[in-house]
Amino acid sequence: VMLLGMMLLTGWLLALYYSPTPDSALKSIQFVDQEIGNGRLIRSLHVWGASAVVVCAILHLLHVFLTGAFKAPRQLTWLVGVGLFVLILGMVFTGFTLPWDARAYSCTAVAADIGETAPIFGSWVRKLILGGEGLGILTLSRFYALHVAILPLAVLSCLIVHLMLVRRVGIATPIGCEDAPPSWVPFFPDHAWKDSVAGFAVLLVVFLLAKLWPAATGVPWDETPVGFVPRPEWYFLPLFQLLHYLPGQWTFVGAGLIPGAVLGLVILWPWLETGPERRPTRRKFALCLAGILAAIVLALGGLATRT
Repeated sequence: VMLLGMMLLTGWLLALYYSPTPDSALKSIQFVDQEIGNGRLIRSLHVWGASAVVVCAILHLLHVFLTGAFKAPRQLTWLVGVGLFVLILGMVFTGFTLPWDARAYSCTAVAADIGETAPIFGSWVRKLILGGEGLGILTLSRFYALHVAILPLAVLSCLIVHLMLVRRVGIATPIGCEDAPPSWVPFFPDHAWKDSVAGFAVLLVVFLLAKLWPAATGVPWDETPVGFVPRPEWYFLPLFQLLHYLPGQWTFVGAGLIPGAVLGLVILWPWLETGPERRPTRRKFALCLAGILAAIVLALGGLATRT
């Protein structure tokens, strides 16, 4: 929540100077970096914050899965949490395209080409992504509207529902204490203090990363170097590598069917694993399946990073 708040604040500040047109998008970012006081630091906080939000969301989902905290009566809480994670990925992807440099331009073109491989509706999906027949001002304005208006409202709404469900159903008891009588501890000041310390620690790490390794500025989209290979951010590298093994007519399998099947399995898991047992050591099938999936994702990400 604190990271999302920081992203919202820094995003507002950046929006004051950002110009969502292909010819001026990168120039407006360069203006922020060079002419605005602490402008590069603010943009670097926004860039590093995006990665931090993804990391925290992944760790949170893994923790809930490993501890079996998704089980009844918390299936809906899990469902909303997975939806929130998908929306966060949508936000970081649309934000990645906004500089409209060579990297963002090329990756947007690749995304449109991937969308076109969808059966029956391929051409419609391509037009939906691009806002027309080709990359241009309608494409950038569409991603800008998604990033600053539509997706933030969706994330905020999903977050509110998620927290309401947590308050209504309650958090899962520690493993091994399921049969113990409930011990109610007030949120203020006990849990609030712990959350604040952890939240500010994460914000401090993001600040140090932004200060020590400020966000770089790419080359203009119309000056793309010869032989340039577009690389997405680290959280999309496993998918990028998977598509390397599924070219041509198989692209939609790697970009649509396989991720869709994995997402569907994650969404339905609380209704597939219905037993009361929550100890990880006694949920061997679930842990083996999750371990295999994690190993595949890490291997694909490692191969993409190396190559």
